[in-house]
Amino acid sequence: MLGVRPESSDTRCLEARADIAAALQQFQPLKIRPSDIKNDLFSYISTGVRSIPNIDERRARTTIKVLSKKASGMFIWVRLVIELSKDAATPSEFDKFLAKIPRGLHQIYCLVVERLDKRLSLAPPSRRHIAKNIFCWLAIAPKAISIEAMREALAFSATDSLPERHGTKSKPNRVPDALTLLRPSSKSVFSICATLVDHDEIQGTLRLLHHTAREFLTEAQDDWERSVTV
Repeated sequence: MLGVRPESSDTRCLEARADIAAALQQFQPLKIRPSDIKNDLFSYISTGVRSIPNIDERRARTTIKVLSKKASGMFIWVRLVIELSKDAATPSEFDKFLAKIPRGLHQIYCLVVERLDKRLSLAPPSRRHIAKNIFCWLAIAPKAISIEAMREALAFSATDSLPERHGTKSKPNRVPDALTLLRPSSKSVFSICATLVDHDEIQGTLRLLHHTAREFLTEAQDDWERSVTV
């Protein structure tokens, strides 16, 4: 008697995927143009600009106008520019920054990393090491990472790549120092890379602020590794 070969689960899965793909073809993709979100973007820019410390009304209006013209519908670009503008120490420094704001998101990310490097330039090498490894771990993480998991990841990285101290190459002497240096408080971990990282204080997690940040850190690795040097 001939038996009927049972249908495999793999076959059923492939058929189901084909059915789903066929069903989705009847729907048109939703395209959002900059003109569709013009009012929302303007409100976002206005609110963000007026959060800049000590900005006067004239500069606020000028900044809103410049950002509205250059944003090209990108909320994340606006967010990064506003964060960068807060580093200006004087009104004239702010004006110079505003006049040279690049349009592209990649260029803004490069500028963010350059600013980060400047903040870390006077810090011990271990601080640069922390920043670089936070970026590395978050770039490959499929979801938000808890503060405790990040501490463990940083400590793990430290045992292999923390710069030697005082010319010594003794790994047993390095590991305790690495664990101390790379297990700071959650606020310290977040403050190192705050511009590119979102810190959920309620959940106690860290994640990159936007998928484009992940793309920048993975696709333009040479650019940011040259900036954030150990």
